[in-house]
Amino acid sequence: MTVATKNLEKWLFYFDRFNNHEVSAKLDQALCEATEEKMVEVQEASDLSWIEVGPSASWLPHDLIKSPCSPSS
Repeated sequence: MTVATKNLEKWLFYFDRFNNHEVSAKLDQALCEATEEKMVEVQEASDLSWIEVGPSASWLPHDLIKSPCSPSS
């Protein structure tokens, strides 16, 4: 392999990593927005306060609790 080919492969490897993180952050943002909408829906449909519907609520899947709400977090 030439040096140029190795450099290209290295660049493509890191680009793929960066791109995958960017796509993941966008999907995470959509998940956060959907979760927030669901929390508001549950709060309006019951007599629970916002704190009872929050991230510590037992009805939320565990993986949603750890999910950041913005890609920059």
